[in-house]
Amino acid sequence: MSFVFPNARALAWTGALDLTAGTVRAMLIQSGSSVPDEIGADVVSDFSDLREFSGSGYTAGGVALANRSIDDLDDGVVQFKADDVAFGTLAWGSGQTIAGVLIYADVGASSADIPIAWIDQVDPNGVAFPYAPASVPFSASWLDGVVFEV
Repeated sequence: MSFVFPNARALAWTGALDLTAGTVRAMLIQSGSSVPDEIGADVVSDFSDLREFSGSGYTAGGVALANRSIDDLDDGVVQFKADDVAFGTLAWGSGQTIAGVLIYADVGASSADIPIAWIDQVDPNGVAFPYAPASVPFSASWLDGVVFEV
């Protein structure tokens, strides 16, 4: 189940977290990680078992999201949008599978990075999680550019 972390929502609401400024990244997380179960995490270091993907072709820390925007729809829904993310040609190591994507604000110190959203579903025509990379290009394709909505 995809969700937005409550701390990120509160920080964005008060203006302390600007999703269109600074650096927002997408990090691949392995199956078995505690990320999908720790919705109360305020910073990335709060996760008891992060398990960032480490197969060949992957760059630690993930990929920065480009062309970010916020759309406030007439029905009270707010959408966070960005370009699709290309992670490159990935190969799994030691049976690693990817459980999903952690969207986070990179504040410069990994212990203080702010988890924003857990995404375990992307474009229904794209990848399904869990996913075992097989030395092919891997991308997260957001449906209509929408990474998440609240």
